[in-house]
Amino acid sequence: GIGLLIEALPLPETFAQQFAQLTDRERDVLIHLSEGLQSEEIALLSGRTSEMVEALIRSLCRKLGCTSPRYAVALAQSADMLRSTASIVR
Repeated sequence: GIGLLIEALPLPETFAQQFAQLTDRERDVLIHLSEGLQSEEIALLSGRTSEMVEALIRSLCRKLGCTSPRYAVALAQSADMLRSTASIVR
């Protein structure tokens, strides 16, 4: 699966810097994605519209240099950058 692909790739040296540029909202969305939630579910939990959640997903992917949310989650997990729980910042 994607986990094996990520393990085979070296992490970019700048990933920690890229991750540090995420807003709290983007980090929360990334954490929820890592928990298997869909954007509609994240929207309900956070009190945002699904369009806002989709915009946050696009933004975090752009900042991390990832082509998909799944890749962003796998990369962040491989780098041990995700907290265990999200704080839902509104």
